[in-house]
Amino acid sequence: MLRSMTGFAQVQSEIHGEREEVSYRVCCSLKSVNARFLEIVTKLPESLSSSEVVIRRLLQERFHRGRVECILTLEQVRSGQYRLTINQSVLSAIMDAEESLLQQRPHKKHRRAPLTLDTLLKWPGIVEEERHAIEIADREPIVHAIVPLIQQAIQSLALMRSNEGESLTRILQDSLTELDLLVAQVIERLPEVRKRLELRLRERIAEFVSETVVTAAVDSNRFAQEMALMFNRADISEELDRLRAHVAEVRTLLGCSEPVGRRLDFLCQELNRETNTLCSKSQDIVMSRLGVDMKVIVEKLREQIQNVE
Repeated sequence: MLRSMTGFAQVQSEIHGEREEVSYRVCCSLKSVNARFLEIVTKLPESLSSSEVVIRRLLQERFHRGRVECILTLEQVRSGQYRLTINQSVLSAIMDAEESLLQQRPHKKHRRAPLTLDTLLKWPGIVEEERHAIEIADREPIVHAIVPLIQQAIQSLALMRSNEGESLTRILQDSLTELDLLVAQVIERLPEVRKRLELRLRERIAEFVSETVVTAAVDSNRFAQEMALMFNRADISEELDRLRAHVAEVRTLLGCSEPVGRRLDFLCQELNRETNTLCSKSQDIVMSRLGVDMKVIVEKLREQIQNVE
């Protein structure tokens, strides 16, 4: 079963510290997007930086391709009394700025009233929630609790990527069915195209003979050679055989459990090459249109395959 490279997962947990009134809320977010290889990006708080090696190892064990971004946030939660503090530096700066303005405009008749307490409390950055640094004794249990949290997030992300892979599989199978139908139409058209090529050659020879001064009989052997050359230049049987072989291999890979995105991408390039050759060799308008339709479907396949792990 295919797996996509795109997905998102987020889990959080509350961890209690040494003191009962102090706990910590840890949140892990995983976001995965397309990439040629596996690329891991971590954004961790300074207090959890020691967990980066473990996080990378867990992600590398589960995923093989894609840009996976891991964001960990750590928030202190206090069950005790909610406390607010006044940022004295910001308050002093505001008061000094007001005093400076009043001194610069001493003779104005309509002077603004001084800043009120209500205005100061609404000023951004004045009132702050009291926060404390993470205690040293609490860091070890937090680091230990991160591993199961990361594993839970990885499981959720892997499930989303698998679900996306199921949708991709259905889309790819539908496109392959359309491609098979177009190949069948081209094969059905081949006998008529050969007849038209033979008729065209006969008409050209007849036109050439009628324009010459001395009439001459057409050598049947020479005519057969020219027909063989013309059919050889317009022959697309090998391209059709390779197209069907590549489509069959793509169908086989859709049922594989291991990552097959790179192989599918290579097969898509081969399908594109065969359809290009088919269009260049075509001697018939209908077959040319069918070839263009094939190229459109192959391009759709390529776009979807870019999401496969």
